[in-house]
Amino acid sequence: MWEKGFVDGNGGNVSVRLDRNTFIVTPTLFSKADVRAVDLCLVDSSGALLKDRMEYYGHNPDVRPTSEFVTHLAVYCADPSARAVVHTHPPYTCSYAFTSEVPVKPLDPESAIWIGNLAMVPYAGPGSDMLAFKVEQMASGRNALILQNHGLLAWGKSIRDAYWRTEIVEAHCMKSHLVECRNAAPRNFTAEECRELEALRSVFLNGRDK
Repeated sequence: MWEKGFVDGNGGNVSVRLDRNTFIVTPTLFSKADVRAVDLCLVDSSGALLKDRMEYYGHNPDVRPTSEFVTHLAVYCADPSARAVVHTHPPYTCSYAFTSEVPVKPLDPESAIWIGNLAMVPYAGPGSDMLAFKVEQMASGRNALILQNHGLLAWGKSIRDAYWRTEIVEAHCMKSHLVECRNAAPRNFTAEECRELEALRSVFLNGRDK
């Protein structure tokens, strides 16, 4: 995430669900270039640190979990199949997030399969209960959401697939931006092609996104 410029400063956060009430999350006020295994936080579904278990594993005692975990939890509540959530600030995705526009519909099979129905969550403060409420309302049936004036949330059944989805959304936004800069009309998939891609998406994700 950091090497690709998807986060800067101490921005962005990642979580993984270990079981119904246990999560690993990245610490607050850490550049993602600097996070070590010992800095990761073990929390319950309220966001409280599981200090005894962290001490047992020799983790950094001075870390605190990201304040945006409540937003991740909203995804886990809306999508019980989600096992990991990645939140980033990719520049091309943010070029849409900083407006009221969602990028054009997927223009290639990869975007159609991995992104599906991309939508934008109206602005609410980072880490706020209002943002969590809006995310939970919109996350069902999706795998990614653009957060207005903020960034991107992507999730999946593994940390790998949540991150891959982040890359694919950013690539889609970059390509959409370039098409718009050329004042060109995008060639959208036909209704039949959309049905074929939706069928492929169902088969691919049910067998691959694990």
